[in-house]
Amino acid sequence: MSTSREIQDLDSTQLASELFDAHGLTRFLSRLSNGDTQRHILFFLLFYAPLPIIVIASSYFEGTLWLESVNGGKGLFEHFGSLSNMLLMPVIYFLYIHYVYLIAKMLKDILYRSNIAGKKSKSQNDSLIQSKVMPILLCKNIEHRVIKYLFVLLGIYSLVINSGQTTDSLHFYGNYVWDSYTYIFGYVAGRLLLFVQWVIILPFVAYTLFACCYAVTLIKQKISNNSFLVISPFAPDGCGGVGSLGQVMLASTYFLTPIYLIVVAHYFTHENIYLTLILASVFLVLVSIGILLLPFLRLHGHLSEWKESSLSRLEHKLCDYLDIQAEEGLSGEVHVKALALEKVYSHVQTLRTWPYSLGDQLKWASTVLGIIVAWTPKILAYVMNGRAG
Repeated sequence: MSTSREIQDLDSTQLASELFDAHGLTRFLSRLSNGDTQRHILFFLLFYAPLPIIVIASSYFEGTLWLESVNGGKGLFEHFGSLSNMLLMPVIYFLYIHYVYLIAKMLKDILYRSNIAGKKSKSQNDSLIQSKVMPILLCKNIEHRVIKYLFVLLGIYSLVINSGQTTDSLHFYGNYVWDSYTYIFGYVAGRLLLFVQWVIILPFVAYTLFACCYAVTLIKQKISNNSFLVISPFAPDGCGGVGSLGQVMLASTYFLTPIYLIVVAHYFTHENIYLTLILASVFLVLVSIGILLLPFLRLHGHLSEWKESSLSRLEHKLCDYLDIQAEEGLSGEVHVKALALEKVYSHVQTLRTWPYSLGDQLKWASTVLGIIVAWTPKILAYVMNGRAG
């Protein structure tokens, strides 16, 4: 399935199932649940639930649920970072399921609107969907698989680094921890948990985010070149019919919230800030800004230019009707046409040139500013202490 005609013939659930089939775990869970979202979530929980059970059991067996009173360390129930990492992974997967359905809805919506542009544009649209957009979303080509496996290698590399650091947790984190090499069962259970998260789950989530951002960039470039869809001032999204692109990119930033909470939890666990936390915080802010702004800079310019030129044309037509009324007197037909043009003018005037509502912009801005305000004093203190040392 890759052509625009075939996509339009499927409902969002069927199209989402096609997207789930791009990756091993999601393909297995999607087919097991027969396309039912609730069953998909249930089967994921059944797949994931043994991991926290193994972690808690190993920590209980070694007596590392609480370590503060033993050696000033951090037991499993005192390690907010481990707890948040363990509990928030299902949230990330739920967001992923929601994200895939948003991608399916976006594809159907954009193709529906692009078909208004005429037969020539339909042919170009089908070529873009068939040759570029769907292959990368479905991870069809070799280069796409290479990118996905690079994310897997990044997960393996992170796991190796973490495994090395926990062999000397006092040096790296300032505390003994429940999954350090001193406690071999906790060490193995912790690595097993991170292996499933970082090597099996997160790589396909990261690839889907990358693929969707790339697909949206391709589509918005076509729109900016006036060759994909007709900008409509009457589109219900209030931004000419491209609102679904903005909603998908906004949903991309939702994944950053649980990751940020995990970063904060690690800070409160070890009660100090180290370089990894600083880099993670800066990375989250930059990615959030990049996802929401960079793909749409050119589209924003295109919509602004379209809005300005449309208002100018409508203004000239309105002035012409006013001149006719002044010369020939009030005419019912002319009056009706002038009122219709005035209505269109008001619609174009309120058209947003960014594919986000004001509420979306405020939510995003408050989140990013919250991260910056919360972490800037701590980062400055870390830098100053480093210089003083």
